[in-house]
Amino acid sequence: MAIEMKPSGCRWDLFLGCLVTAVIGLLPGSAAEARMSVASSITLREEYTDNVFLDPFREQDDLISTLAPSLILGLDNRLVTGELTYGLEFRKYLDHDGLDETDLKDIQRGQMDLTLLPTGDFSILAHGIIDRVVIDDRREISDRTSLVNKTNRSLVRLRPQYRRNFTPTLTGELAFPFDKTRYESSVGDDTQGYGVELLIEKSLSPRLNSDLKGAWSRQKADLTEDYKRLDLTLGCRWSPNPVWGLTARGGAIQLDYDHRDAAVYGLGTLELTFGESKPWQLVLLGSQDYLQTADDGLKRRRNAELRLVREARLSGELVFYQLLDNFQAVDREDRYYGGRMQVGYHFSRALEGSLRGHYRYQKYLPENERGHRYGGGGELAFSGKIYRIAVGYTYTENTSSISTNSYRENLVYLEGSLTFGTRTPARGEK
Repeated sequence: MAIEMKPSGCRWDLFLGCLVTAVIGLLPGSAAEARMSVASSITLREEYTDNVFLDPFREQDDLISTLAPSLILGLDNRLVTGELTYGLEFRKYLDHDGLDETDLKDIQRGQMDLTLLPTGDFSILAHGIIDRVVIDDRREISDRTSLVNKTNRSLVRLRPQYRRNFTPTLTGELAFPFDKTRYESSVGDDTQGYGVELLIEKSLSPRLNSDLKGAWSRQKADLTEDYKRLDLTLGCRWSPNPVWGLTARGGAIQLDYDHRDAAVYGLGTLELTFGESKPWQLVLLGSQDYLQTADDGLKRRRNAELRLVREARLSGELVFYQLLDNFQAVDREDRYYGGRMQVGYHFSRALEGSLRGHYRYQKYLPENERGHRYGGGGELAFSGKIYRIAVGYTYTENTSSISTNSYRENLVYLEGSLTFGTRTPARGEK
């Protein structure tokens, strides 16, 4: 299914922001004291899929070639710290030339995570992303394919903040966040928001910390209703010993839409962690929050999760979850119950392998559509100081009570990458 695009435009807002910040970080007087790293990489990937459009009735295969060069700049000085990544992803389809991605507006990828004026009480956090994301979680999703039900996104977040330590155990923070998100697909709901946040943190003991947070924001959207949001939450973190810890946060949110009466709802998170030291960790999590979606405005998400993690030569993660999404701007409710797993093993310093699998039961209202989405795969990778070669396989299947929403895909890939990096030592280093 072809996705209609909005009138154009390269994502120059983020690119220029990265360029200006990099120049600031290299100004005379800061460069001499700076730690700077520069790395570049290039990745070549060949993948074969037997259902390039994730079509339930007419499967079409294709061989897709991807060339992805990128540049990573790291800065660490008294003006700027953080990292900038900028790259391109060229895609060539053997049997479907019309799907080729070579235009600059389609192939840009990047990330920005920077702190301006990091050493003082006042600082500015800058975060940006240029990537490709899923539009609607109900529709077709492939772990690897970037074509169906996906769109390019550019996101920028700025957070000027002032942080003050009043006493050794009492800290305050005042922030003025701003964010802007743009989707290339015409069904993507572009948004822009700004607000103010106040955070008070109090250390009650070496093992118990608490905080009080208030936030007001104004969110404007192109396709869904604009709203104002007011949050007030109280949180605490208790670690009675090195083995387990408890994080709790509760409060309320007021949503005031432009054409509806304001309403107050509950917010909350409860997380219990066992085994905070490696290699094993068990996490129990329950939460309720309100999140912005790519196409249908704000949704209330209720999440329950059990997660078991192991970090060692034989590593792995096992997760069981329940997600209940209730959309606030449209008549829609999505329910998910499932799990996922991943296991990795280092056969040697250079050779590693991994297996992964996932399953979920899904129910969509008011259509009362029911279905299952499951799949899995594996990868074998051989890596050295500057190179990595990987071969892998992924299987995805979606079954639905609505036959047109069922599909499956087999995908095999071979990928190789080279990475080169240099570092300029800080003054005083040898």
